[in-house]
Amino acid sequence: MNNPVQSFTVRELLVDDCRYVVPMYQRNYAWGEGEINQLIQDVLDYQEKSQRERETQPYYIGTLVVYERADGSLEVIDGQQRFTTLTLLAICLKRLAKLPSALVKMDWYHKPNLDFESRPKSSQTLASLSQGVDKHHLAGTEHNEDVLNGFDLLDKGLQALGERLTAFCDYLFTQVRIARVPVPKDTDLNHYFEVMNSRGEQLEKHEVVKARLMSILNNIPNQNIQDANMTLLSKVWDAASNMERYVQYGFTPAERHLIFGQNDWGLFTPEDFNELLATATKPTGDGSKQQETIERSLENILTVPPVSATQTDDKTPAPERFNSVINFSNFLLQVLRVWTSEDVALDDKQLLEQFDKHILRLPDDRRVQAVQGFIFALLKCKYLFDQFIIKREFAQGEDKWSLKRLHFYNEKSQSYINTFDSIAQENSEDGYEGDNRRVLMLLSALHVSTPTQVYKHWLNGALFALYSMQKVTAQGYLQRLEGMARQFVYGRFLSVEEPADYFAMIYQRQPYKALQLNLPELAQRMQYGGIENNLVFNYLDYLLWCDALAKSTTDSVIKQFEFTFRSSVEHFYPQHPMDGHAKLDEKSLHRFGNLCLISHSKNSRLSNFQPKAKRDHFRAAISKKQIDSLKIYEMFKVMDGADDWGALQIEKHEQQTLALFENDSKIGVQG
Repeated sequence: MNNPVQSFTVRELLVDDCRYVVPMYQRNYAWGEGEINQLIQDVLDYQEKSQRERETQPYYIGTLVVYERADGSLEVIDGQQRFTTLTLLAICLKRLAKLPSALVKMDWYHKPNLDFESRPKSSQTLASLSQGVDKHHLAGTEHNEDVLNGFDLLDKGLQALGERLTAFCDYLFTQVRIARVPVPKDTDLNHYFEVMNSRGEQLEKHEVVKARLMSILNNIPNQNIQDANMTLLSKVWDAASNMERYVQYGFTPAERHLIFGQNDWGLFTPEDFNELLATATKPTGDGSKQQETIERSLENILTVPPVSATQTDDKTPAPERFNSVINFSNFLLQVLRVWTSEDVALDDKQLLEQFDKHILRLPDDRRVQAVQGFIFALLKCKYLFDQFIIKREFAQGEDKWSLKRLHFYNEKSQSYINTFDSIAQENSEDGYEGDNRRVLMLLSALHVSTPTQVYKHWLNGALFALYSMQKVTAQGYLQRLEGMARQFVYGRFLSVEEPADYFAMIYQRQPYKALQLNLPELAQRMQYGGIENNLVFNYLDYLLWCDALAKSTTDSVIKQFEFTFRSSVEHFYPQHPMDGHAKLDEKSLHRFGNLCLISHSKNSRLSNFQPKAKRDHFRAAISKKQIDSLKIYEMFKVMDGADDWGALQIEKHEQQTLALFENDSKIGVQG
């Protein structure tokens, strides 16, 4: 390679004559729904931005670090996950191009130039997919499940683009670029990896935003007021930026009593920025040193390595206990949208652009006040996020969803209890009933339906509701969440009219219409390939769970049901039955009544099995009070009652589920 660094379009990379090899020391292919949907969304965003601005701009997707071997092949040192995904994407598009309704042409792509060293399963899977082997023939131990999962997710994501697919592909293959960076032939690869793994964090966009906000406060003429503002911004920013830690632990114990409630720590007492500033700068009288904060310019941040946030006391919980559903950069955009009530793009690729638009480029006489307002909103939203948004909790050997608030008992005892339970109920905090459980179930249903970090509209809707409520109660919050879920499902995903815009649904409370089951357009929206978002399945499971609890069910499988990340839409009666079993007619096969949502690993193993065999497979999990989906649990009951699963049972089950949707869609209808 004569050129040290070379920029390729995606098309140029995929048809490059070089043979690329993923070495054995690299981890297996591991991209899932979040990363793949993010890749598609990133390319789509830049393509649509170029279209809007009528100026084609390239999008740099990252780097591919390679090492040239003696035989001329290129060993992939860094970037193999992205390269593998792009290869799978091209294979998927080549298949779609052969369909009668094809929107793209892929006659230029012939076969992968990527191979896996000492991983015959991965190589064989990639080769089989490239040769057009049907996916249902590739299930089994001789193929790589993760590669197949990536292919399925890409297939689903690309088909969901519909008429946008052509423009997406044109941009992807001609304007999306990747930089190939070779390491010198005399490089000690062991040393190279040591450097890669120990290198310091690069400057992140949110640190640039912080520096620019501080530069605005630097214009406050009164030095004492300027110092107080700068100190508060830095303190709030540092407290809020740790998404795995409750925001109260970013302050000293004395400050927690002042800001989050005397002897409580589970309240938020300031009404506005000035009150927060006055509260945060009060003498604490506890002998502890106030945090000394100085302005860190952008130049300073670039030259001085970031320092990890220090614990303010020894009561701070281990950071690995809670896992956030969003990262800090995307959370900042969530806060910006809630605070401004303007259509801020919820994508951290646009973090600097959005802050420029909504704060940094405001007239001089408004910018200081805008920064102050955002500081207050950031702290309040992080408090609301910690108290009222689910997290993944790892405690006492368990991994589960939790909805908990921090509570102060005394100077030596502070702990977490369910957000909407009273102190007297703390010993039953892991129960499966009550308001706290119902809110947790709906939040987890919303989250697993949109697991990506960007464009979490459900989270924005929840934060906006919380931010605007004078007092957050379980019933009031649940009512807002259920109303939002109905808007998403009936106003967008199952709407037979123009799908509603998320911003209009959340901020303008755009009404939706009740379902009309006799409309043929609705059947199309609910059949295989027409369902826009997995929330249709997950919200149905939520309705089934609520309905069972309302009837005082004693079935522990239903009571203990939890939402998990299931991305595969499965035909209960298989599309490709094993030899000796009849095929189901196309209409019944693809009806909503024959579909369920399960994990990809189960879909890979069970896709060709008959319904009774699938039920038998699930019995072990059911004996442990577990099930992937309450919809499939109801399907088992219908099948058990008839000792069969065919067109009649599919229709019966579908009518039962549609009745739930229809009745629910009439609640709160305004249009």
